[in-house]
Amino acid sequence: MLTMALNNLPFIDSIENVEIHSFDASIYTARLFIDGLEYRLIENNQKPYKRRSAGQIKKDLQAANIEHITLVHSSAYDEMVGQPVFNKAVTDTGNTIRVPLNIK
Repeated sequence: MLTMALNNLPFIDSIENVEIHSFDASIYTARLFIDGLEYRLIENNQKPYKRRSAGQIKKDLQAANIEHITLVHSSAYDEMVGQPVFNKAVTDTGNTIRVPLNIK
C-alpha cells in the first residue's frame, strides 16, 4: 500500500476521502484517498500513524483540504451477536459500520 507522511498533507490540492479506522480499544489510524489511490497515513518519521481518538486525528488533519471524512469500525465478533462468521472470500462488508463525520 502507498504511504503519505503527515507533514505532506497541507501540500495536497484535494483529499477525496479520509477513513478513520477504529481498532481494538482506542486505537485509530487513517487511510487517505487521493486521485483514486489509497494511502496509509504515516508519521513524519515514517512510523505508523495512530492516535487514541478520532478527534485527535481530525485535529491533526485541520490543515488538509479534505472533501469527506468517515469513521470506519469493523467488528471481529460477528458470531457473538448472532451474525454469521465473516468470510472475506464471500463478501467484503462483514460487520462494518461507516459513520460520516463533520470535517471541522
